[in-house]
Amino acid sequence: EMLAELGLPVIAAGIRGHELALRMKYAGLSDELLDASVAGRPWAEVVDHLLAAEHPGRRAFILLTYTAMLQLRRELADRGVVEQFWEQ
Repeated sequence: EMLAELGLPVIAAGIRGHELALRMKYAGLSDELLDASVAGRPWAEVVDHLLAAEHPGRRAFILLTYTAMLQLRRELADRGVVEQFWEQ
């Protein structure tokens, strides 16, 4: 509910992205702010979608499970944005 009240766009992604999108709808997030087009898609596609959707210099907040965080971090490391998790 707190996310819906902020009025910020939400991209629902990952293997449980469709469930997250449904939860956001029940919380009152408008269809205009909810994007579930990459739900269930590989993380490479999610990152590309996020970068295309965001405005330069604007922050994006990503809420993840631990497993999803490791998968996303692996994708970001493959792109050279962060170090591999276990190599820090």
